[in-house]
Amino acid sequence: MRQHVQLSIVAEWVLDPDTALMMKVSTGDEPSFEVLLQRHRAPVIHQLNRMVRNRAIAEELAQDVFLRVYRSRGTYRPGAKFATWLFRITTNVALNWRRDTRRERVNIRLDERPIRPRAPSSAYWNIIAPPRFAQPWICFRPSSLRRSYCISTRA
Repeated sequence: MRQHVQLSIVAEWVLDPDTALMMKVSTGDEPSFEVLLQRHRAPVIHQLNRMVRNRAIAEELAQDVFLRVYRSRGTYRPGAKFATWLFRITTNVALNWRRDTRRERVNIRLDERPIRPRAPSSAYWNIIAPPRFAQPWICFRPSSLRRSYCISTRA
């Protein structure tokens, strides 16, 4: 018990306040987690929003970040500032989301109605028909990329 008291005193005075709160969370103190959540929720959402460029997705990913923080409360070791550790988790969650959704954004269904061009301002995919490709090719160019992707419509 004495060693635990000494650790608490060191955590309170030497480490930053967030690390001290996380050390309390690791011992089962629920109100300390609420304080950390309230203190870091907005900066985490802001960081995620900058990385995924969608506020709703950023809020969902922020829930995942804090869930990971809570799950790892028992193994947390104060080797660095709490904010450094938290934003490393935040970055990893955003990078995982980008990796996992990359394939979803590229999938195109050609078995339904023919794709018609949309207005360039509202379309994510710009349908182009370069002269070097004769029918039956459909070429797509994502508005964020320079490369075109062409798909044969022949069976």
